[in-house]
Amino acid sequence: MVSIRLLGTLSSVLLLVGALLVGEALHVGIVQGAAPLTSPPVVLPLVLGSVLLVLGYRTRAPVAEAYDLTSDEDEPQTRDTDAPRADDPEAEYDPELSPLGDADPTDSDERG
Repeated sequence: MVSIRLLGTLSSVLLLVGALLVGEALHVGIVQGAAPLTSPPVVLPLVLGSVLLVLGYRTRAPVAEAYDLTSDEDEPQTRDTDAPRADDPEAEYDPELSPLGDADPTDSDERG
């Protein structure tokens, strides 16, 4: 099997070169007006760039495989429900995580 990193590199190179070819064809044909839109200096890079873009998208590795996000059927999915959530009003105040330091956030509300 081909490495995910190799697929990512190949995909990036194909996408980059394809985008540059399409951009060059548009630049020569439309911006500069140096060649008619149906001439070979415009059509060939446009077609070749489009083919490279399609190949680049086809060789992309799925995100789930790249970051090992696939789940096994044997393992039950668990969620840590004991950890306090940020939007939970009952969550404890931890001064070490606060940018205010040791000051209680309710003190600043009362002051101003």
